[in-house]
Amino acid sequence: MKKTVFLFIMLTLVLFAQAQTIVKGKISFNVINQQSLPVENATAELLRLKDSSLVRTAITGKGSTEFEQINLGEYIIIFI
Repeated sequence: MKKTVFLFIMLTLVLFAQAQTIVKGKISFNVINQQSLPVENATAELLRLKDSSLVRTAITGKGSTEFEQINLGEYIIIFI
């Protein structure tokens, strides 16, 4: 009986741990002007496509930046 309870608890913990796995992604991009030169210090906003809610902001260093640890989904990136 104790062995059965122990196995049940272990199986439950394994299934629970697998259910908590969330896949994260990374979006990297370059911001360039009409002359194809990098745009420094541009503000980029990552918005959820579904409701346009703000997820994250970033500032381009030398024309490039990235959003890390992003949940999988559909997004819009706007630049200011």
